[in-house]
Amino acid sequence: MAIYSTPCLFAAHRAMEEAMTGLRSADGRLPAAEDGGGIGVSDATVLLTENLHRHGMC
Repeated sequence: MAIYSTPCLFAAHRAMEEAMTGLRSADGRLPAAEDGGGIGVSDATVLLTENLHRHGMC
């Protein structure tokens, strides 16, 4: 069995640093979804709802 918490923590830290750097260079504007900036609110809500149902929290 391997423990992945530390590598995940480092990956999350780097992702947050890159996101904050990107926001700073874009004067606080979020990237457009079609520019590879991520998912929209409706997609994020669907993902959150699926996760809550999967874990019996909803």
